[in-house]
Amino acid sequence: MLYLIVSSLSWLSIPVLFWIFRHEEDYRPSLGKKRSLYILTTVYLAFALFPLLKGDGGGMSLAFTVLPLLYICVFRRHIRVLFTYFRKNVILLAVPIFLLLILEEGFLALGYRISGFEPYTSLYQVGKHLLSYTGFYIGITATIIFFHNRYQFSRWQLFMAGGLWGILVEQEFKGLKMLYAGEFSNLFFYVPIIFLTYGLYLLWPKVVFSEELKGKIHSTRWHVLLLWVVVSIVPIATWLAWSFLLKMAGIDTGGII
Repeated sequence: MLYLIVSSLSWLSIPVLFWIFRHEEDYRPSLGKKRSLYILTTVYLAFALFPLLKGDGGGMSLAFTVLPLLYICVFRRHIRVLFTYFRKNVILLAVPIFLLLILEEGFLALGYRISGFEPYTSLYQVGKHLLSYTGFYIGITATIIFFHNRYQFSRWQLFMAGGLWGILVEQEFKGLKMLYAGEFSNLFFYVPIIFLTYGLYLLWPKVVFSEELKGKIHSTRWHVLLLWVVVSIVPIATWLAWSFLLKMAGIDTGGII
């Protein structure tokens, strides 16, 4: 039931976020847009926390939506103050972006621990999960730093590119497999959740660090396509390389979801 509700909410959230971030100017939304963003964030936060009352960590999977929205509408100023030193250089900016991205994955792993999923029987397994996914987020961070700093993407372009990237690669091309198998009903519920998650991956750094990631070259549709191709390849490549390094170092991350 929760999956159905979240999927329906995601279908609603996508056009709302397009409306809020459709302009290219610095993040200064109108009062109506601010209220819409706060309402959306509050609803997602409630759905994420409510299962915890029953000892179920399933709502933690919504961290991929809740945290980016919190970064944007609640903690933007605090994040900028906390990472003031790292905002001096675009390379250093990779540090807060990486940490805030992998924090989302951390809440997901913590949800597994609360729900008692095997092998997440201790916080050690949560740390192991984060270590396993570090390579993936290194790739995302590198892509964001390069493209956001080089091209003047609008927020809706980033949201669209990210969403389509997620539909392509998530869970080993699950979206394409569903489409090929004709599982259109499952695809209907799957697509909005994944689109929102991956769209926010690329969107929130542009909003939170808008003054630093202004870009130098006016973006075209070909630049958006290039971003989509690169972000679909680089994180997987860095993830595989990282996994290889962990294996060479004798670090076992087997059994991680």
